[in-house]
Amino acid sequence: MRAMTMILSLFVLGVTATRGEAKNFGTWTVQNDSADIVYASTVNDSGREFGQACDINEGSCFWFLGVNIKCTENHSHPVLVTSDAGVVALEVRCYGQHGTSDYTFTFTDFDRVNTLVRQSKQVGIAIAMDDGDFIVVRFDLRGAVDAISAMREAATKQSKRTLRNTRDKRL
Repeated sequence: MRAMTMILSLFVLGVTATRGEAKNFGTWTVQNDSADIVYASTVNDSGREFGQACDINEGSCFWFLGVNIKCTENHSHPVLVTSDAGVVALEVRCYGQHGTSDYTFTFTDFDRVNTLVRQSKQVGIAIAMDDGDFIVVRFDLRGAVDAISAMREAATKQSKRTLRNTRDKRL
């Protein structure tokens, strides 16, 4: 939990405590801002951020969205995601406020977001507002697959165990 708080604060505030050089892949950047976290993300023309982060110690990864939409911490919200691969209804969970006006959301279905990103050139995320309007944020996915692969490779090299997502697994 401590690592997730630090990760999300770094994303939204744009703070960079560089452990290594940032690597660019198209519109995506891979960064290692701490001993525990490696992430790949893109920032759109409005300054909103979308990406995948991996916690090296936990051995898990998650998709996140940083936007200026107020939310209540730990509350879930439906979103509609459009891409070249189709349209899908998903859920995001509010992680809370970071900075003066930015809030971070994490996606609850890692695999579906991962599939959309890997099969698309652009993604749009429609988020319902309290007043009945919608906000749509769009992100360029050029370079996403290579950035995510590079980020996971770097995380695996730094980790004592192989990274995996947090979905349930039947043994």
